[in-house]
Amino acid sequence: MTTTIHPPTSRLPRWFLRSPEMLFRLRLSFLVPFWVMLVTRGRTSGRPRPVVLDVVRRVKGGLWVIAADGRQAHWVRNLEADPRVRVHYRGRRTAGMAVIDESMDPGDFAVRIFHDRAIYVRLIYRLIGERVRNEADVRRLAAGMLPIFIATGR
Repeated sequence: MTTTIHPPTSRLPRWFLRSPEMLFRLRLSFLVPFWVMLVTRGRTSGRPRPVVLDVVRRVKGGLWVIAADGRQAHWVRNLEADPRVRVHYRGRRTAGMAVIDESMDPGDFAVRIFHDRAIYVRLIYRLIGERVRNEADVRRLAAGMLPIFIATGR
């Protein structure tokens, strides 16, 4: 008997996953300053594909984000085909280049988000049916996630 592993976001309704985009379209993204919207190019259609993500860490020259669904995420597959992105972050829009970095531990990134925004993390995991009580839970749930650096040159 094989067990099918579903990506974490497959447990959430599509409208819920797409609703943060509306904040960016209405220029209300300042309400959630730790979100970034990346616009990738569809690997087969060539059309713009927006996705809203949590910023794990800001560093000189770019942003770190994490793909909860790992390489299964459509936006990650789009990045593999064309790493150029448009970045909408904190009221600014700029071009960027994505670098998938599998050498980084996704557990460290997930724990960082947990420390910065514990209530938010607990709520998101609760929505997918998981309970997060501590760092160990966060690390366990981070298995399969993928750290990505978005170079913006700022």
